Amino acid sequence: MASKASGSSNEREGAEILKGAEALPKFVTLLQGFGFPGGLFSLPSVEEFGFVEKTGFFWLKQPGRLEHTFPMAKVLVVYHAEVSGRIQKGKMTTVKGLKLKYLENKDLFLAASASEVWLDDPPSGKIHFRTSGGKHPTEESFSVEVFAAGQ
Repeated sequence: MASKASGSSNEREGAEILKGAEALPKFVTLLQGFGFPGGLFSLPSVEEFGFVEKTGFFWLKQPGRLEHTFPMAKVLVVYHAEVSGRIQKGKMTTVKGLKLKYLENKDLFLAASASEVWLDDPPSGKIHFRTSGGKHPTEESFSVEVFAAGQ
């Protein structure tokens, strides 16, 4: 069921909010509409999805933290109970609640928060993540097909 958020100067003001079974498919459609692979958020279900078209702010709520391994990338992605950020064509910024753990990277033993996700323009077939684990942000790149739906 879709509804509109109201309130004062909150970043969720004016959001379209979907709950239940329609939330996840709507979010996947949004991702793909901005050029991202549909499997980037490999979640079995979402309790709530909100999107503010004017600002690109989005959020997802799920029952709890979930981990998913993308074997082709050798990366474990941790999705917290709430994930949020801003989305535009080929770019997500101010991402919160999303962590990556590189399964074959000797330099990173702990999961690092992903603060940005972007695609090259013009398209190169790569997706990039900026993480903030430790003192300095790092960047990792993967083939977009690694995050296709069903991976």
